[in-house]
Amino acid sequence: MTSPSDTERWKELDAASYDGVAEAFDRHSRRLSGKAAARLTELVQVGPSDRVLDVGTGTGLLPFSLARAQETPASILGIDISAGMIETARRRLHDELHDDARVRFERMDAEQLDLADASFDVVLSAFALTHVPRPELAMREIFRVLGPGGRLGVAVGSRPPMGTGAQVRHAIAEVGRRISQLRGRRLTADLLDRIVERRIGRSVEVPTGAPLATRLDRAPLLRELAQDAGFVDIDVSWRNYQNQIESADEFWDLHRTIRSDSRKRLLVAPPGVEAEVRQEFMDECRRTLLRGGVMTFPISVVFVTARKPDRAS
Repeated sequence: MTSPSDTERWKELDAASYDGVAEAFDRHSRRLSGKAAARLTELVQVGPSDRVLDVGTGTGLLPFSLARAQETPASILGIDISAGMIETARRRLHDELHDDARVRFERMDAEQLDLADASFDVVLSAFALTHVPRPELAMREIFRVLGPGGRLGVAVGSRPPMGTGAQVRHAIAEVGRRISQLRGRRLTADLLDRIVERRIGRSVEVPTGAPLATRLDRAPLLRELAQDAGFVDIDVSWRNYQNQIESADEFWDLHRTIRSDSRKRLLVAPPGVEAEVRQEFMDECRRTLLRGGVMTFPISVVFVTARKPDRAS
């Protein structure tokens, strides 16, 4: 069983691992996750009178998208446990939106929201709940701060839900991609993980503690979490977004920023290990490109929307 001290240590390490890559994360998330963020806000149907909370905002992908929408919400609060992420989001708010008073960013723990009951109409969370060690607490907190009839929208990286048409279509497409990969003509989002595992194995360990992060199909647990918190009208959908990367340097920077487990392990690895890993990574990229291959970073996303019941009459 994970102790409270282990949980807090995991959260501290996870947050700190993002502090140093916040600028790179901002750049990559805009490119890779913009379509998924737009889809999430579309599913929840955010309106001009809504008070919106974004849990695990990162550098503010969702708040900035909403602030530039044709119908801007009444207020948008983005919260994140990483100080570096919040600092970058606030800098963007100043530079890009001239400190728009409708948008705020605060450092806060999703498991302990320092917010009043029923103070929001919409709560969104994109690619964040896989970093929460006790997502049931976060979901209960989200339920608490939503007003009656409030809407929830969550997006996380995930394989398609089991037993769906999306799963069948994805499996068929994966056969062709896997053949191309075996022929040395395709590199994907697992390249850094494979090299780190081969180079250092588990000799460099980092704390683990987020149950969603250990799942490949995350839809069932998300649905269960929403149901247990009290949400109704729960709907699940899935989409896949393909992203082709042109340069080996960009591919490395993307992996080093986005692949959380490998990033944390490299942070605490002995001196020189990261340089060796990077060299092997770049060599594999160059060989693939010389064969006329491609470097891809697909984003597969499960979307969960739900509603807090109206106040009983």
